[in-house]
This record gives sequence, C-alpha cells and structure tokens, in this order.
Amino acid sequence: MKQTNTFIVLRNKEGIYLASYENNKHVLTYSASWASDVEDALRIPEEWYHGKHREKYLAMAKLFNAEPIKVQAEYTLTTLDGQEPAEPVEDTEDVKDSFEKLLDILAKD
Repeated sequence: MKQTNTFIVLRNKEGIYLASYENNKHVLTYSASWASDVEDALRIPEEWYHGKHREKYLAMAKLFNAEPIKVQAEYTLTTLDGQEPAEPVEDTEDVKDSFEKLLDILAKD
C-alpha cells in the first residue's frame, strides 16, 4: 500500500530545515532550532500554505531567512513480514460486517 503526503517546510541557505520556534515572552525575540533532516522539519500542510494565512508563512520565511520548499513524500506500507496490509476499517458498519464475517469463518471451522 502506498500513501503520499505533500507539505511545505522552511529551509535556510545552509540547507537545514526549521524544526521548532517559539516566541519569547515579554520581549520581541524568538527561539528557533534547525535540523539537517527534512523528516525533523516543521510541516505546513500545502492547503494551509496556499490558504488565507499565506502572507504569514511568507513573512515567517523572511524572518528566518529561509525559503519555502514543497515536499512530496511517498510511503510504502507493509506488514512486518512484507505483506500488503489490510485496508483500515472506515466506520462502525464496516466493523460490524467484518466481525460478522469473522464469526462466520470461525463457525465453519
């Protein structure tokens, strides 16, 4: 099973990614930390970045002297023995149907 995820991260000129930031109380300063691995970066959902707060994200990038980078990640999901995992159950009706099928199978044995 494959899943994809698209999000935005902020990367500075040295190629490291914004991992955290926090406003410092009572002063006009902030604290930030950076990570060399994109997996540790703060993630902005793409739809949020292009939404009503876009100007705030652009200002944030400017504040950190960073550029927004679009990340398209693809994940391959398998069970520990390398098999395709079962699809997740969507709602209670699906759970009920799955449970009834399991009971039918057990009753036949």
